[in-house]
Amino acid sequence: MLELSQRYCPNEKCRLYKVTGADNRINIRKRYGSDKRHILLYCRECGASFSDTTGTMLFRSHLKVEDIQKIIKLSTERASVRSISKELGISKDSICKMISKISLYCANLLSEMLQGLGLNESQLDELMLFLKKNDAMSRLRKRRNLKEEKKLGS
Repeated sequence: MLELSQRYCPNEKCRLYKVTGADNRINIRKRYGSDKRHILLYCRECGASFSDTTGTMLFRSHLKVEDIQKIIKLSTERASVRSISKELGISKDSICKMISKISLYCANLLSEMLQGLGLNESQLDELMLFLKKNDAMSRLRKRRNLKEEKKLGS
Protein backbone atom coordinates (compact mmCIF):
# COMPACT_ATOMS: atom_id res chain seq x y z
CA MET A 1 0.00 0.00 0.00
CA LEU A 2 1.23 3.45 -0.90
CA GLU A 3 1.92 5.61 2.15
CA LEU A 4 1.02 9.16 1.14
CA SER A 5 2.46 10.57 4.37
CA GLN A 6 5.91 9.38 3.26
CA ARG A 7 5.70 11.10 -0.14
CA TYR A 8 6.62 14.71 -0.81
CA CYS A 9 6.30 17.25 -3.58
CA PRO A 10 9.34 17.06 -5.91
CA ASN A 11 8.75 20.63 -7.18
CA GLU A 12 11.60 22.75 -5.75
CA LYS A 13 9.47 25.91 -6.09
CA CYS A 14 6.67 24.48 -3.95
CA ARG A 15 6.31 25.69 -0.37
CA LEU A 16 5.95 22.04 0.74
CA TYR A 17 9.01 20.75 -1.17
CA LYS A 18 10.32 17.62 0.60
CA VAL A 19 7.79 17.99 3.43
CA THR A 20 6.56 14.59 4.61
CA GLY A 21 4.08 13.53 7.24
CA ALA A 22 0.65 14.95 7.92
CA ASP A 23 1.63 18.40 6.59
CA ASN A 24 2.19 17.29 3.02
CA ARG A 25 -0.77 17.79 0.73
CA ILE A 26 -0.28 14.86 -1.65
CA ASN A 27 -3.26 13.08 -3.19
CA ILE A 28 -3.74 10.28 -5.70
CA ARG A 29 -4.85 11.60 -9.08
CA LYS A 30 -5.17 8.29 -10.99
CA ARG A 31 -3.64 4.92 -11.77
CA TYR A 32 -1.97 4.41 -15.12
CA GLY A 33 0.02 1.97 -17.23
CA SER A 34 -1.06 -1.15 -19.05
CA ASP A 35 -1.63 -3.01 -15.79
CA LYS A 36 -2.55 0.09 -13.72
CA ARG A 37 0.38 -0.55 -11.36
CA HIS A 38 1.64 3.05 -11.43
CA ILE A 39 0.03 5.85 -9.48
CA LEU A 40 -0.05 9.49 -10.54
CA LEU A 41 0.13 11.78 -7.52
CA TYR A 42 -0.39 15.51 -7.28
CA CYS A 43 0.44 18.23 -4.82
CA ARG A 44 -2.59 20.24 -3.71
CA GLU A 45 -0.29 23.13 -2.79
CA CYS A 46 1.34 23.82 -6.17
CA GLY A 47 -0.64 21.52 -8.48
CA ALA A 48 2.40 19.54 -9.69
CA SER A 49 1.77 15.98 -10.88
CA PHE A 50 4.35 13.25 -10.44
CA SER A 51 4.72 9.50 -10.44
CA ASP A 52 4.70 7.41 -7.28
CA THR A 53 8.25 6.30 -8.17
CA THR A 54 9.65 9.84 -8.46
CA GLY A 55 12.81 10.12 -6.37
CA THR A 56 13.33 6.36 -6.16
CA MET A 57 15.52 3.94 -8.08
CA LEU A 58 12.37 2.67 -9.79
CA PHE A 59 11.73 6.00 -11.54
CA ARG A 60 11.51 5.61 -15.34
CA SER A 61 12.21 1.91 -15.08
CA HIS A 62 10.13 -0.43 -17.20
CA LEU A 63 11.23 -3.46 -15.19
CA LYS A 64 8.88 -5.17 -12.77
CA VAL A 65 9.64 -4.82 -9.07
CA GLU A 66 10.09 -8.59 -8.82
CA ASP A 67 12.75 -8.48 -11.57
CA ILE A 68 14.57 -5.63 -9.81
CA GLN A 69 14.56 -7.64 -6.58
CA LYS A 70 16.03 -10.62 -8.46
CA ILE A 71 18.70 -8.38 -10.02
CA ILE A 72 19.69 -7.13 -6.56
CA LYS A 73 19.75 -10.66 -5.12
CA LEU A 74 21.75 -12.14 -7.99
CA SER A 75 24.23 -9.26 -8.17
CA THR A 76 24.92 -9.48 -4.43
CA GLU A 77 25.61 -13.18 -4.95
CA ARG A 78 28.28 -12.08 -7.45
CA ALA A 79 26.47 -13.35 -10.54
CA SER A 80 27.68 -11.86 -13.80
CA VAL A 81 25.58 -9.41 -15.78
CA ARG A 82 25.42 -11.94 -18.60
CA SER A 83 24.09 -14.71 -16.33
CA ILE A 84 21.51 -12.36 -14.77
CA SER A 85 20.44 -11.32 -18.25
CA LYS A 86 20.06 -14.93 -19.36
CA GLU A 87 18.16 -15.99 -16.25
CA LEU A 88 15.66 -13.10 -16.29
CA GLY A 89 15.39 -12.63 -20.06
CA ILE A 90 16.31 -8.94 -19.79
CA SER A 91 18.95 -7.20 -21.94
CA LYS A 92 22.46 -6.76 -20.52
CA ASP A 93 22.17 -2.98 -20.98
CA SER A 94 19.02 -2.87 -18.85
CA ILE A 95 20.71 -4.95 -16.16
CA CYS A 96 23.76 -2.63 -16.15
CA LYS A 97 21.59 0.49 -15.96
CA MET A 98 19.58 -0.93 -13.06
CA ILE A 99 22.71 -2.00 -11.15
CA SER A 100 24.10 1.49 -11.68
CA LYS A 101 20.86 3.07 -10.38
CA ILE A 102 20.84 0.74 -7.38
CA SER A 103 24.44 1.51 -6.47
CA LEU A 104 23.88 5.26 -6.77
CA TYR A 105 20.73 4.99 -4.65
CA CYS A 106 22.61 2.99 -1.98
CA ALA A 107 25.53 5.44 -1.97
CA ASN A 108 23.14 8.38 -1.49
CA LEU A 109 21.29 6.55 1.26
CA LEU A 110 24.52 5.67 3.07
CA SER A 111 25.71 9.27 2.75
CA GLU A 112 22.47 10.57 4.31
CA MET A 113 22.66 8.04 7.12
CA LEU A 114 26.29 8.86 7.90
CA GLN A 115 25.56 12.61 7.92
CA GLY A 116 22.90 11.93 10.55
CA LEU A 117 25.54 10.40 12.86
CA GLY A 118 27.37 13.72 13.24
CA LEU A 119 30.84 12.18 12.85
CA ASN A 120 33.85 13.99 11.46
CA GLU A 121 35.91 12.66 8.54
CA SER A 122 38.52 10.83 10.62
CA GLN A 123 35.82 9.09 12.67
CA LEU A 124 34.10 7.98 9.46
CA ASP A 125 37.43 6.63 8.14
CA GLU A 126 37.90 4.64 11.35
CA LEU A 127 34.37 3.28 11.07
CA MET A 128 34.94 2.18 7.46
CA LEU A 129 38.26 0.50 8.38
CA PHE A 130 36.54 -1.32 11.23
CA LEU A 131 33.77 -2.55 8.92
CA LYS A 132 36.26 -3.69 6.25
CA LYS A 133 38.32 -5.53 8.88
CA ASN A 134 35.23 -7.31 10.22
CA ASP A 135 34.18 -8.26 6.68
CA ALA A 136 37.65 -9.68 5.95
CA MET A 137 37.61 -11.63 9.23
CA SER A 138 34.18 -13.13 8.51
CA ARG A 139 35.37 -14.24 5.05
CA LEU A 140 38.44 -15.84 6.63
CA ARG A 141 36.26 -17.68 9.16
CA LYS A 142 34.01 -18.96 6.36
CA ARG A 143 37.03 -20.28 4.42
CA ARG A 144 38.36 -22.02 7.53
CA ASN A 145 34.97 -23.60 8.22
CA LEU A 146 34.74 -24.85 4.62
CA LYS A 147 38.23 -26.39 4.86
CA GLU A 148 37.32 -28.08 8.15
CA GLU A 149 34.07 -29.43 6.67
CA LYS A 150 35.97 -30.84 3.69
CA LYS A 151 38.47 -32.54 6.01
CA LEU A 152 35.67 -34.05 8.08
CA GLY A 153 33.81 -35.15 4.94
CA SER A 154 36.89 -36.96 3.55
